[in-house]
Amino acid sequence: MRLQRVSRLSQITHYTAHHHLHRTLSHRSFTTSPTKKVKIKKKKSSKSDSESLSETTSATSTDATSLSAESTTESLAAAAVADSDGGGEQESSSSDKWRMKWYKFRRMAMILGIPFAISTGLFSLHESDLPYVWCLKRLQKYPLPDDFDPSQYSLENPPPNPAPSWAQMGVMLWASQFNAWKPMKIMKQWNNFMPLLDKKYPAETRMVAIACLMGMLSGDTNTLPPIVFFEKCLRKLEILEGYKGSDEDGNWTTERFLNMIYSLCGETTNQQLMFAGLQLLLDLTSIPNEPRMEDVQFIMEQTKDIPNMRQELAYSLLIIYQDPVYIVDFIKQNPPKPRQAAMQPDFVKIKRILIENDCMKFAFSLLNAQSMQLKQLAMFILIGLVGNYPDINEIKRNLGEDDDEKLQNGIKLVDSLAVLDDDEKLQNGIKLVDSLAGIGQEHFQRGDNAAALGAFTEALKYLPRSAQLRFLAGRCLAELGRIDEAKKEYRKAMDSTPAQSGPMPEATMQLCNLLIKHAKSREDIEEAAEYLEMLIDQGTYHMFLTVENIEIEDIYDRLNICLERLGRYDDALDRMLTLCKIKPNSHQIHFETGRMAILCKEYDLAKEHLEFAVGLEPFDMFARYHLALTLFYLGDEQSINKAKFECSQILQSKPNDEKCLNLMAKIHIQQNEWNEALEVYQRMSAKKETPYLKYQMGVVYENMEKEAESINAFESAANVWLKYVKQIGYDKYFYNRPKEAKALQKIQSRCDLHQAEPQWRELNDMVFQIGLS
Repeated sequence: MRLQRVSRLSQITHYTAHHHLHRTLSHRSFTTSPTKKVKIKKKKSSKSDSESLSETTSATSTDATSLSAESTTESLAAAAVADSDGGGEQESSSSDKWRMKWYKFRRMAMILGIPFAISTGLFSLHESDLPYVWCLKRLQKYPLPDDFDPSQYSLENPPPNPAPSWAQMGVMLWASQFNAWKPMKIMKQWNNFMPLLDKKYPAETRMVAIACLMGMLSGDTNTLPPIVFFEKCLRKLEILEGYKGSDEDGNWTTERFLNMIYSLCGETTNQQLMFAGLQLLLDLTSIPNEPRMEDVQFIMEQTKDIPNMRQELAYSLLIIYQDPVYIVDFIKQNPPKPRQAAMQPDFVKIKRILIENDCMKFAFSLLNAQSMQLKQLAMFILIGLVGNYPDINEIKRNLGEDDDEKLQNGIKLVDSLAVLDDDEKLQNGIKLVDSLAGIGQEHFQRGDNAAALGAFTEALKYLPRSAQLRFLAGRCLAELGRIDEAKKEYRKAMDSTPAQSGPMPEATMQLCNLLIKHAKSREDIEEAAEYLEMLIDQGTYHMFLTVENIEIEDIYDRLNICLERLGRYDDALDRMLTLCKIKPNSHQIHFETGRMAILCKEYDLAKEHLEFAVGLEPFDMFARYHLALTLFYLGDEQSINKAKFECSQILQSKPNDEKCLNLMAKIHIQQNEWNEALEVYQRMSAKKETPYLKYQMGVVYENMEKEAESINAFESAANVWLKYVKQIGYDKYFYNRPKEAKALQKIQSRCDLHQAEPQWRELNDMVFQIGLS
């Protein structure tokens, strides 16, 4: 019986310890579970505990010995619970850590995510233009009242603005600030803002539409990136050719659009609208400069190794970017694709459309205004219209209906320019010389230089610092033979241009022509060389041409003449080699380079360039002669034979060419072919007998051991010299004839050598008489 009680007590003890351990572990494992589930578990555990406790109490009451067993059981259970509590605390700490991290992440996502989502939404809304389109449509609902009487208001008392100002301000910021560099984006809202130009809307609303137009069309190369300015010019051309609006708004033809601009310019009751219209008209005249073929050739030369590069692409890029050096770098970094299209819009058509629609007449009418601001804007409009315009005759026709009106408009223009004489933009932009003095220009073209000079002189009274008028006056004076006065006018024209552009290139070139052609001293040639070197070294002369074009070859040609006259052959050769790199396929440039190389005794270099020149122009006998001369100077047998061949080819075409015959005689002498040389000299003598030719024949006879014929030839030469020396004197005759002076000295040396021989006595006396004279 006792054994049964002990067995029962051990079972109870084992169950109680196991139950306490299970309870503790269950409680720890559900600490991270939701509260409701934890309560359910706790309720179940309490019920189990009460049942176990009642069973243990009933069992221990049966026998007193159960006390010791119970204490043992409690100690074991306490140890188990302690062990379970330690593991639970570690698990609870890890769970709290991850719960805190999740909490922080949610808080950070709310702090950053909500503003980001709001800003992204606002930006997307801004980029979609929906708010601004809504504002434009909103403004269309606020016209002026039907009973609006403009006579009741004035500049001091403007009419009320019924439209919401926030909508007006929002659209103006959108057009003038946010999208001023995106003209196509503004263009898409054409049908929404163009109706606002109607006079039924208040001035503030009409200014909104004008702000949209100005954001789409305004600007120039000084204030905008080239690609943006190009895009705006495309929009100008599209509008002026007639832009199709909505069906309700009708078709915006050229006439309708320009009439709207003119009506804005005539808004005398609202100066803001008037000046905005004038600014729009001025902006329409601003277009890119037409590319120069020299710049196109430069780009093609620098990018000849780039595949798919074509001339039309270079021309198109010049229209956009205007800078050849930048374009070369751009092409090297972004090679063109195969069959890439070239955009070559006819932007000059913009000016042509404006002139055909009376824009020039409108500008001339503004010159009658009392306001100086209006006169200034009129002048800027005229400069924008006429500057770089390809057909100057069309400009002259639009000056007026008859000569008197043309002259009156020219005088108006001159008066305005005289007031604005200090404006640098005007000084740089004037391309109106033909229209300023239209009558004088017509006289000049007809060759009536005296009448043209009178007209230009009269215009200079109003515009004394006009470099173009000074230049034309100098041209007239030069044609009339008044060289010194022409030089003065050219120098004044050179001084009248802005410092950053340098002296006027056309006036500089004409002054150099006069200094070279009418040189009075070496200083004149040196001055011309200095000016020409300045034009070349600065390299920007072509950017400031306003009256006539100047080719780079002409500048180098004049400089070559100056350097040759000054004896600076090496400098001239260096310049010509540089020009060869610029114009590698020019026959004339290679010929001049070879000729300069002969003067520098660089015969191998001369041969290279002259052979290239002859290859380009095989029938240029002058180039073939210089090639033959170069081969003769090289002196080797092969070169001498080639020189003889070239001379024979020339003589077949020009049998009486004196220089070629003389060179052929020298070649025969070089090869000891004295009979052939004598035949050449006799052939030359039959056409024209000169003392130096007689001397050459005497030298040939001497080498043929025909002393009598040699002395006779020397006597014939001396007889001619004595005749001329008696007439004008020794110094005057031989000053410009160094070869003949040297020939006379050689004859005198022969006479001294044969002084005792009687056949030389007569020749010796003649030489002595020449020296005494």
